[in-house]
Amino acid sequence: MYQKPPHTEFLAFAQTLADHSRSMLLLAAADKPNVEVKQDGSFVTATDREIEASLRHLITETYPEHGILGEEFENQNTDAEFVWVLDPIDGTAPYIAGIPVYGSLIALAWKEKPFIGVIDHPRTSDRWIGVVNSFAELNGKKIDYLPAASEDQFNVKPIYKTFPGWKTKTQGIRNLKDLPDNAKKYIHALEDFIGARISSISTSPERDDTILVEDP
Repeated sequence: MYQKPPHTEFLAFAQTLADHSRSMLLLAAADKPNVEVKQDGSFVTATDREIEASLRHLITETYPEHGILGEEFENQNTDAEFVWVLDPIDGTAPYIAGIPVYGSLIALAWKEKPFIGVIDHPRTSDRWIGVVNSFAELNGKKIDYLPAASEDQFNVKPIYKTFPGWKTKTQGIRNLKDLPDNAKKYIHALEDFIGARISSISTSPERDDTILVEDP
């Protein structure tokens, strides 16, 4: 797990950006959107551009040294220590159709690693926030487990991470130290993420190919 800077100030600002975006989206939703088709075939509206431009202004006014990686305009200062990542309307097609399953994605990367993320869906008044390796919240309620209720599970956003793989076969390995280095790094990353030790690891379909990290 890498050492992160304090998140309180940046998370508060990310939510300020989300509040601003929400206000603009709710206001714009009352009118028929002005739609264009980009070269890649995806939709874009005047609202996409207006929201991103407004968020960029707030960021550069508050943190002029930070970079910005956006959806609708040229990236700026992306070699900076902190870089904001913006998607003003995630779900432009539903927004155009008036289906309330769209929102803004606002994230902050630190030293090219994920740090803070906010997903805001204004029409359903849902907001997900998260700080990497710290916590996640849905509408102000911390989520550190899989909710039992199906309606709550529907609102959970999966976290996708990529890890370097390995080509060495693990079949027959029964000692942790004999695993490929990237496999050991993957196991340690899982332990950091779930906040618990992994006690056993299967290395093949064979029952005997099991590593007992801790005696049960």
